[in-house]
Amino acid sequence: MSKVHSFRLNDRDEERFEEIYVKTGRQYGEVIRAMLRDPKLVQLIRDAEQRGYERGMNTWFGKAYVPCKVCGKNFTVDFIKDARHREVLLRAFAGWTHTDCLNSQK
Repeated sequence: MSKVHSFRLNDRDEERFEEIYVKTGRQYGEVIRAMLRDPKLVQLIRDAEQRGYERGMNTWFGKAYVPCKVCGKNFTVDFIKDARHREVLLRAFAGWTHTDCLNSQK
């Protein structure tokens, strides 16, 4: 079964894509499928995914960003590096429950 995918291209990439589309006379889907079979492109995609994963892990994993009520700037709660932050976070959310879990108890 085929799935529908959507993506955005910046202006430069859109122009390049249109150029390939016009030169080859293929449908958009055919152009994309041919590009996805290119081993160099596949490796570029995998590398980009890995960089994104690492950036996300370094930026978000084990951290919470809490805005200051006065200035609005974020305070970073890093409960991996500082166990005290974890305890504060656990106390702050001690009574929190998923809505579905709460409804299932009724």
